[in-house]
Amino acid sequence: PVFVELPIDTLYPLYALEKELLTKKQPKGFVQYIAALYTRAYINRLFSRAWNPQDTSPLCSSYPFAKDKHVQKVADMVHKAKKPLFLIGSQATLPPTKASTTGKLLEDLGIPCFLGGMSRGLLGHNNSIHIRQRRTDALKEADLVILAGTVCDFRLKYGQSLSSRSKTVIVNRSKTNLYLNARISWSPTLALQADPGYFIHQLSAALEGYQCDPAWAKELKTREEVKEKANLEKSE
Repeated sequence: PVFVELPIDTLYPLYALEKELLTKKQPKGFVQYIAALYTRAYINRLFSRAWNPQDTSPLCSSYPFAKDKHVQKVADMVHKAKKPLFLIGSQATLPPTKASTTGKLLEDLGIPCFLGGMSRGLLGHNNSIHIRQRRTDALKEADLVILAGTVCDFRLKYGQSLSSRSKTVIVNRSKTNLYLNARISWSPTLALQADPGYFIHQLSAALEGYQCDPAWAKELKTREEVKEKANLEKSE
């Protein structure tokens, strides 16, 4: 079930809004006069361009893509890393790359993933590389962290959760989100304004034949199972 609450001015036409907000009685006193004047001005401004012709043609879609040299640079980092980690955000599920394709590419790489936002479910149920628990500990140990659509906001303690000893690559469509809280709590090794989903596609192609050491994912999965067992015992 979905509950959608919309403002009254988007639900009803002008006459209905005037009936709801404007009183027929003459305002008494200076305060009521100012309130009525403000309300009338608000309605006039709200509907001032309501009847002007509007362009309703489809908007052109454009996606920023990472340059091949930057993708190769990340691929080199992955090859050298012993404990790489993916933090996947909502943007990784958006077009032009299908979410199912992105999920398959991540599985082929075998790099452990923490999923957030709309990317939850990207790897199906109980995937061996999908890690849900003890992310802070994993970030402390990782020597390469790739933020694909994830931003350094409160969920990552504004970047403080990232280890200064690890290399950090961030990929985001938004330039603002790329450097959110950067150089205050954290510093990116490489920041790419690009579509995260397609970047994973590009990275997978550059890493053809690569497979992350399964022992790393297994170690994180074992910790997760211990944590979830402890949580279950607390709930009983």
